[in-house]
Amino acid sequence: MLVLTAPDDPTADLVVRELGRRDTTVFRADLAWFPTRLTMTARAGGPWTGVLRLPDRAVRLRDIISVYYRRPNSYALSAVLSEGDRAWADTEARHGLGGVLTALDCLWLPDPVTAARAELKPVQLAAAAQVGLHIPDTLITNDPTEAADFVASQPGGAVYKPLFGRPTTHDGQPESLYTTTVTTDAITPAVAYTAHMFQAKVPKAYVLVGQARDRLAAIGYRPTLVAADGLAGWPDGAPYDRILGTCSTRRVPAAWLAQIRAGGMIVANVGQGVVPLRVDAGGSASGWFLPGPASFIEARPADAPDGMPFDAAVDLVYAQGDSTRSADPLVGIGDEAFWFVVHVVMPGHVWFELHEDDNTTYCLVDPMTRSWYRATRAADRMTVTQAGSRRVWDDLAAIHVRWEAANHPSHDRLGLTVTPAGRHTLWVDEPGRRAWTLV
Repeated sequence: MLVLTAPDDPTADLVVRELGRRDTTVFRADLAWFPTRLTMTARAGGPWTGVLRLPDRAVRLRDIISVYYRRPNSYALSAVLSEGDRAWADTEARHGLGGVLTALDCLWLPDPVTAARAELKPVQLAAAAQVGLHIPDTLITNDPTEAADFVASQPGGAVYKPLFGRPTTHDGQPESLYTTTVTTDAITPAVAYTAHMFQAKVPKAYVLVGQARDRLAAIGYRPTLVAADGLAGWPDGAPYDRILGTCSTRRVPAAWLAQIRAGGMIVANVGQGVVPLRVDAGGSASGWFLPGPASFIEARPADAPDGMPFDAAVDLVYAQGDSTRSADPLVGIGDEAFWFVVHVVMPGHVWFELHEDDNTTYCLVDPMTRSWYRATRAADRMTVTQAGSRRVWDDLAAIHVRWEAANHPSHDRLGLTVTPAGRHTLWVDEPGRRAWTLV
């Protein structure tokens, strides 16, 4: 079975472990490894034949009976290419490697053609209307006059929506475009540069909450439903016996502690683990992380700046650094248990590996300060380059020293304590022992 996903994917980790338990051979790869680490050779003539090869393993195309397409990163092309050449190489990679894999006579989850079609906003809207759902009045156009007339004709106002919400960069900074209220004054000749989608504005919070309330009542349930910022909790219903966070937070929100009674429990997803926190009489909460990694979608609005698109992070770490030195390799730097600690101590950072000429380069980017390091391992040494206002490699090395001193604890030996003032402490084996004070 071929598994295509990022190296840092806890969901895929669980699937791969279960497949191994069932004696299923798995070849796991990330599209970002092509073409620097992952190579492909394929020949036509009936079914495609050939091989996918990594430095330490390979799989024949004819042996691939299924593909789990989970969450791979984009192709990581050589930094020596010009911007135009990289765009061309990316297209060739998608049509070459992507085309060959799509042509294989095997089961895909999900089917790539169906998944690609389902991502198209016009297809989604047509399908919704076909099954009887109400969709807002919608216009897709590159005609500024038509756009202005449409916006002016909407009695309740209009919004602009991106047709595909992929993050991008602008002047070197990560940027995402969300649904935005628009007026005729905002319609300029620039609309002619590409397709734009405009829709009638719909009061979605009332519609969603109202529909959910009615449907729950129809089956005998009448909970209090509120559309609000979950990070702020809901003080009107406090104090609570339980607070269950079904999204990831970089730190446990202070509002949650303020709104739960003594003896209650907060279940939070911090870093890449779920931690049940029992609240004591003084208002502090403490508990061990549960076995098994878990990474939910991060709360929006996030309690810290957004991350950075992968391509932008790769471009940044190939920039000129302001310090380079030789260092001893960090034992276990690729260990899942070590990176569990890193994700808790240094949340919101972008971490990835690059592979070229049998060398592995470990990279970490802090989107807030645009500080970064790249550490290339060759034989028994690492060449470390850093840049930015923070020395993120030094921060990582300090975490590694403490992780080694604690005898490489896995996440189920770790616990978390949070005080009413918001102080977070990560500890090993028991509260207060070998503790990190988190910021």
